[in-house]
Amino acid sequence: ALKFPVLDTGLLYRAVGWLVKQHNGDLHNETVALKAADQLQDLLGLDFLDNADLRSISSGEAASIVSAFPSVRQSLFTLQRQFALFPPHPAKGAILDGRDIGTVICPDAPIKLYVTASPDIRAERRARAEFGEAWHDHFEEVRQQTIIRDTRDSTRTIAPLKPAEDAIIIDTSALTPDQVFDYVYNIIQKHPLYCL
Repeated sequence: ALKFPVLDTGLLYRAVGWLVKQHNGDLHNETVALKAADQLQDLLGLDFLDNADLRSISSGEAASIVSAFPSVRQSLFTLQRQFALFPPHPAKGAILDGRDIGTVICPDAPIKLYVTASPDIRAERRARAEFGEAWHDHFEEVRQQTIIRDTRDSTRTIAPLKPAEDAIIIDTSALTPDQVFDYVYNIIQKHPLYCL
């Protein structure tokens, strides 16, 4: 709607984890994870982030592990900053989605949104997306994975998951996607920089 390019930065970490697993590497080995992160720079022009496997539960778990390594985060930091500061022409801005965008990657972003929902709601949404009509059979497993990942990400020493002090917190637990869109779009349209 804004004609801004979008970068789901979580997919970068998912891609790193996926690459490690594709080469039968150890997700807990920082050197192996860094090699995958550096390799990722050469793959982005090939629509690599469109790989459906990156949105799987196992890729999410892998991302949560490799994203805790400082060297991996540093490797991907510049890529994310460049996307934010120099979006493809003629866009006048960019949208970055990720767990540390407002606090680490773009702390000076003019609009910061911290979009959340209860663990149960997020688990249900994930299970429905992953398993369709059989989501009930997988709900508890997905719920436990969601809680574990949130705990790991919010307690890590490097770039922990938390809202920026000036972020607008949006709890989507009881909202439809259209309601969330309308709310966010209204915030952006009223921002002075949007008119520039």
